[in-house]
Amino acid sequence: MDQEAFDQGIRLTAVGISAAFGVLLLLTLIIAFMGRAASFVSRRFSKADGSASDQDRALAAVVAVSAMRERDGGPTAGRGESDFHG
Repeated sequence: MDQEAFDQGIRLTAVGISAAFGVLLLLTLIIAFMGRAASFVSRRFSKADGSASDQDRALAAVVAVSAMRERDGGPTAGRGESDFHG
């Protein structure tokens, strides 16, 4: 009886471990597939009219604000000054 319980325990453990790794592998494949699909859809439907990317727009905004602050004589980050007076 003890040997039979031991064999059943080993069998159930092996099935449980196999199922856990199987589910883990399946989820990994699903995530990889969804990432590739999202990348494909993103590239396919991105604006193709030559508009600036978000990074280019952010850089342009930083340059514009820096130029405005320099022109107005305001403190700039390059001088180590800040607007915070607390």
